[in-house]
Amino acid sequence: MAEVKKGLKIPQERRLVGVVAMGYPLADRKSPSLRRGRRALETVAHDGEFGQRWNGG
Repeated sequence: MAEVKKGLKIPQERRLVGVVAMGYPLADRKSPSLRRGRRALETVAHDGEFGQRWNGG
C-alpha cells in the first residue's frame, strides 16, 4: 500500500480504500452505488496522481 500511495503522491493522512480503472460500462448492469447519488467528478477523480484534477482526456 505504501508504494501505491507514494507512486500516486497520495498524502499519508489519506486512507486509500481502492483504485479503479476506468473503462466502458456493461450494458446490462448498473452499479449499486448509484443509489446514493453521484459525487462531483472533480471530488473523486485524479489524473495520474493525487491532487491533479482529471480532465476527461
